[in-house]
Amino acid sequence: MLPGGGNLNLSGGDASDLEKRQIRQNYRSLIEELNANKEDLINPSSDALDVQLSKAELYSKPVFGSTNIRTREAALDSYALNLISGLGKQKAQALNTEFIRFQPLEYTDKLKNSLGSEHLESLDGERMVVSRSGWITMGQDCSYLFARFTPLHLLYGSFDPGVVKMQRHINRRPRDKENSSEKATVPKQISKFGDIEKNEATTEEVERVLKCLRDYHNAEGKEPICYFRFVVNPDSFGQTVENIFHVSFLVRDGLAKVYLDGDNLPVIEPVGLEENKSQESTKRTRQCVISISPAEWRAIKKTFDLRTAMIPSRAPLETNRSQITAATIPSPTTSSTTKTSSSSATGRSRR
Repeated sequence: MLPGGGNLNLSGGDASDLEKRQIRQNYRSLIEELNANKEDLINPSSDALDVQLSKAELYSKPVFGSTNIRTREAALDSYALNLISGLGKQKAQALNTEFIRFQPLEYTDKLKNSLGSEHLESLDGERMVVSRSGWITMGQDCSYLFARFTPLHLLYGSFDPGVVKMQRHINRRPRDKENSSEKATVPKQISKFGDIEKNEATTEEVERVLKCLRDYHNAEGKEPICYFRFVVNPDSFGQTVENIFHVSFLVRDGLAKVYLDGDNLPVIEPVGLEENKSQESTKRTRQCVISISPAEWRAIKKTFDLRTAMIPSRAPLETNRSQITAATIPSPTTSSTTKTSSSSATGRSRR
């Protein structure tokens, strides 16, 4: 027997229409009780909300216990459960979590007992106030609770240091006992020739690329040359990158110019000395970054049908390791002679 009247079949079997109506009536009665008794249900000291939750759980067994869920009864169950959850939230918010609260009257009584009657003064015969000495005593008793330093008070006032004389500190260098003229001259040690040879090699390669550009430009009847046909080496991706690098020096120094033709393709041609001088005062420097990958290199070869390189491949440099090792140069005359010999030897090896 339920509070609303009637018996429910809680075994999970199919319920008749009468039982379904009885379940819906019980849910409606439960919803009315939840809406009517909100104040009592959200009271933290009351257990009425637990009783209503038990009722809703009992009503839901015949609704969800069978194989076929009854839609109308399930909708009422979800509505009732939503109300209960909302009331439970309000009950939790109303719960007092302050177990220790500040009580002004209790604090006043404890303060009077702590200070004693000697630190209390009568204001109008009825009210008692704490005297100035009482507050000082209370501050001294509570000072250890505050992380503050005691203020500094000078016994005889502020200290007057007077005029302070600054002494000038003179840094004295230790005397050199040995005569500098009698010291032995240490020859300059040269340990690397790589940077000098690298710069010379780059200059020679730029001059070689410029000669190739001028030769092909004259052979083509002073017509501009396709930039990709000129710099791309179909047999070597690394040589192609070096050609682009060397051509950038020619463009920077005004010995060559790169621009777009009527088909929006880059072309290159050398710049004469007279044209370079006339444009030197009016030219503006423009820079761009050119990048190329192995995939792009293969695509350019296929698009322009490149089979031979316009710039011959650079011969591998054969540097004598004995010339790169550290050498002692006793005098500037010998130094220039050694450098010239090394450069001549390097030039012969490249040729």
